[in-house]
Amino acid sequence: MLLNVTLVKETRINRGWTQAQLAELCAVNIRTIQRVENDGTASLETTMALAAAFDLEIKDLFADPGTEKKNSNRTLYIVLSLIAGFFLGLLF
Repeated sequence: MLLNVTLVKETRINRGWTQAQLAELCAVNIRTIQRVENDGTASLETTMALAAAFDLEIKDLFADPGTEKKNSNRTLYIVLSLIAGFFLGLLF
């Protein structure tokens, strides 16, 4: 599942919890919390544990599909620009 990285991280910080404390509350490894905050991937069990710890509904934790699409498109444009710049550099 793809979670809203910003929401998870900001909620944790606003409550004054470290990643280790949140991991303990959710009964998961700290690496799981780090992965969720870095790329938003989480299992159903982790998502349910986070929702319970934050006192949120599970659906509130999901990433907005429109936002993710915009970010992936921006990454694609950056990569294509770099490739184009490289080839232009070779020509001139």
